Amino acid sequence: SEGTKKNDNNSETKKDTDTTKNTNYGNPFPYLAIFQRTSSIYTLMSFLSVFNPAQCISAAETNPMRLQILRATVQTLSSILSNNNNATAREDEKCVTLRAELRDLFIPALGRLVCLIGGIVKTINKHETDGVGAGVDSSSLVRTCVDLLQLGINATRGCESAKVAFVQSVLSSELSTVNNNKGSNVTKRGGVSVILSCLSLRCNNFTTNNSLNNATLLLTEACQLLASLCRYDDFRDPSSSTSGAMGATGVNTSSAHDHAMEFHRAGGAPLLIDIARHVLSESAPSDEGGLNSDMSSGVVANERLAAAVLTALRVLAVNDEIIQTMVALGVLPIVTRALQFGVSTAVESEDGGAAGTSGAGRARNQRLVAASLGLLRNLCGNDEIKTNL
Repeated sequence: SEGTKKNDNNSETKKDTDTTKNTNYGNPFPYLAIFQRTSSIYTLMSFLSVFNPAQCISAAETNPMRLQILRATVQTLSSILSNNNNATAREDEKCVTLRAELRDLFIPALGRLVCLIGGIVKTINKHETDGVGAGVDSSSLVRTCVDLLQLGINATRGCESAKVAFVQSVLSSELSTVNNNKGSNVTKRGGVSVILSCLSLRCNNFTTNNSLNNATLLLTEACQLLASLCRYDDFRDPSSSTSGAMGATGVNTSSAHDHAMEFHRAGGAPLLIDIARHVLSESAPSDEGGLNSDMSSGVVANERLAAAVLTALRVLAVNDEIIQTMVALGVLPIVTRALQFGVSTAVESEDGGAAGTSGAGRARNQRLVAASLGLLRNLCGNDEIKTNL
């Protein structure tokens, strides 16, 4: 009897330890459950209106406090809607389901998100080219735009309806830097327009190293958002989705091909290839090492951008017309060079060379090689390209 009682006490002590351990790790499930039950996400969605992008473009000054509130709101929403890869080990299926349902509830706010991205990008362009505009520095605007793009990624990942809503959001001409060539005051594919506006930003317009790194990060997030919109990843049971894009067969209908065609028709491929050519020339290996020979923050940012832009090109290469366009624009030498960089650096690392000695550096090289191989695989849908390669 005493032995049994002792075992029970040990068992309860272990439970208490496990509970404390769970609390220390910060299991988000109880907080997400309260958040969903009280519909608090609508309050945060309303905070997105604290900043008027149209006034930001036309006014001589921008209220820095409103920009800070917007950034705080966007970062909070991102933390709620994202399935953090580092947290998957401690988040159970219920937690993942709650986040998916919250993403469904966020869909009505995607139109506002598109307008915010468009307005801030246009303000950045105005600030960098004309030297006029906001009462805050351009770096603050770029960081805000990065946060907005990250929210777009987190809000659309694993939710097909959100992808469609983002791409088809209506954007007024005053918030767009891309000409729709139709004489209309609105763009019916606002999501496509704002992403291309982000990709049109030129890094050589940013003079300081800090602003240059922020601009590189902005391009990286824009490429990742484009890839997310052109990739099907909504594998939920349609009956469990609160607003799933279901077809006649009762399954989620993929919009990946349609979105890839939208970006192609809007001129996405030339912009992406131009960025890839620029970033790979900037990251050219020296005689002493490969991509990782200089572990400065700028080089790390360039490596991430290279992998992101190649991934974006991969999801766009969905038919022979797009593939031939990419080849005509010179994608084959670019992707071959990227593959050589990644593989040569990995080999030097295994041989004990100076390049790529850190685990993080090897992981970045693996992502670059994976993105290169994925793009080559899609390009090989054309038999002539197989021979040329």
